[in-house]
Amino acid sequence: MVNLVFFDKQASPWLLMHSLARRLRSDSLLRNSIYLMGSTVATSAIGYLYWVVAAHIYTVHDVGLASAFIAAMTLTSTFANMGIGSTLVQMLPHRQAGYAWSLTLNVCIAMGTLTSLLAAIVLIFIAGVILSTVVVLLDQTFVAERATGNMAVRNAAFALLMLPIMVLLVQVGALGILSSWVLALAASLLLVGLVLVPRLKRGYCLAMRGMTRQIQPMLSSLAGHHFINLGGTLPMYLLPVFVAVKLSATDNAYFYTTWMLGSLFFMVSSAVATALFSEGSHAASKVMRKVYASTVIIGMLLGPILLAFLLGGRYILSLFGPGYAWHGLPLLMILMVSAVPDAITNIYVSLLRVQERLRLAALLNLCMAAFTLVLAWILLPMLGIAGAGWAWLIAQSVGSLIVGVDILISRSRAYWLYKRRESMRVSVLRLLTVRNWAGFCRYILLRLRFHNLRVGLFFLDRGAHMDVGPNARIRFGRGVCFMRDFTGHFYGDVTLGDGVFFNRGCYVAAYSGLTIGNHCLFGEGYRFTTRITL
Repeated sequence: MVNLVFFDKQASPWLLMHSLARRLRSDSLLRNSIYLMGSTVATSAIGYLYWVVAAHIYTVHDVGLASAFIAAMTLTSTFANMGIGSTLVQMLPHRQAGYAWSLTLNVCIAMGTLTSLLAAIVLIFIAGVILSTVVVLLDQTFVAERATGNMAVRNAAFALLMLPIMVLLVQVGALGILSSWVLALAASLLLVGLVLVPRLKRGYCLAMRGMTRQIQPMLSSLAGHHFINLGGTLPMYLLPVFVAVKLSATDNAYFYTTWMLGSLFFMVSSAVATALFSEGSHAASKVMRKVYASTVIIGMLLGPILLAFLLGGRYILSLFGPGYAWHGLPLLMILMVSAVPDAITNIYVSLLRVQERLRLAALLNLCMAAFTLVLAWILLPMLGIAGAGWAWLIAQSVGSLIVGVDILISRSRAYWLYKRRESMRVSVLRLLTVRNWAGFCRYILLRLRFHNLRVGLFFLDRGAHMDVGPNARIRFGRGVCFMRDFTGHFYGDVTLGDGVFFNRGCYVAAYSGLTIGNHCLFGEGYRFTTRITL
């Protein structure tokens, strides 16, 4: 739960910073969310600088060719991931440190390497895809262990290394840009293996024995998480393609620039949702409190960003050129509005992951992706690049409605389960009344007194009396009741069916034999002494 602390206006800035640092150390959800967002912002900023330098020292052809290869490498790595990273977040917290933890991590890395090999073709491309996949899996390992500070260090090392390597390899053209990514990935992976993974103190080792047995229970989670991730990433990759096909490359430049700015809104809820998934994997019983805390964190972080873009969005777009502000501002406003339903669906998908309702989460994400792409294809020719924004907003709003419906259904089901448990509790309490206990004690005493009374449990009320002859054969059905002041003399063959009820003051003398069928009721004071069949 997030506690909001209000400070005195006269408080020292150092005290405020100290309090914030203490809060970050104590609240893992807030800390991991900040690290995830900080890692994304830092990597994006250095990446922007990287491409600015590349544009100045490489030819346009080399930049275009290398960027296409890097985009293809990233996309291939995303598909090769196959939901393995999310499965790590779900499973690693429940593994004991040492061999079991290492075996799960090694299995996932081996599977990611294999799927990367199947997806890649060219040698340098293969190396890039494999390294990208393994690095993403290790980042997810840090998320699983709630140590996203290590992830931020790894991303910062990668971003800082690829810039000087690219400058040194300028003579080899487009291959220099691509190689700078691959070599920086390899160097950051070395940093992870030698420094960052040991910092987790989970006793990592090269565990190999039992890999095959480890894979089988992971398959259902892998498939579920893969389709969840696929539904979340498809619009990101395909919407620019749709804009280029349905409109023009120039419109796509306006769209892509605005979309990248709008991704700042989506980054907040995505980072918090990832941290929520990790927190829920560690303590599923506390996940609902974490959901509330996640909502508060998103509101605190997203509100200032939306306000800044609402007031200065036109000026921010103008930095790219006058045409970007004119064409991109309507789309930016739509993306700002869509940040709210996007946050709702992101948080709920993480909740479904924690609850292991992967089928519903995958269906939700895939439906929103399909709805976005179909609507964008229809609306782009009519509304321009704003059509893609409207498609995204409508799809996320529909997803939020589905979330609301599922919450109502879940609450209704929980209410009826609660009522059922309450009725069962009341029934048990009724069974545990003093009257019933006294009747049970009389039953036990009667069984101890007459050894030939071999019948099931029946109820004998206060003041009831029963004699059983030594040669009598007694058979009682279920739920037989003898109420107060009942008198019974059973000396012959006596058979009572299920649910037979004798009310107050009844008298029965069965000296030769008695047979009574199921569910017969006898009123107060009823008396008989002969052999009868009812």
